[in-house]
Amino acid sequence: MPQPLIDAILAEGRKQKIEPKDAKEQEATLPYLRFQLKSLVARDLWDMNEYFRVWNEQSDIVNKAIELITAQ
Repeated sequence: MPQPLIDAILAEGRKQKIEPKDAKEQEATLPYLRFQLKSLVARDLWDMNEYFRVWNEQSDIVNKAIELITAQ
């Protein structure tokens, strides 16, 4: 995701008094935020199937299931 978009989201959060407790929490949250935005863009461009396709790329449960299915 473009950094200006991330910056705008963080600025909006600050305006609404929603902020991470410290830099460590913000750094832990940013990858999730970027991934969520990527999933939402896929949904808006295509449909919910693409949202879940993108979202499930990071799902440990889905990846383990695929591993088990393909191992047989």
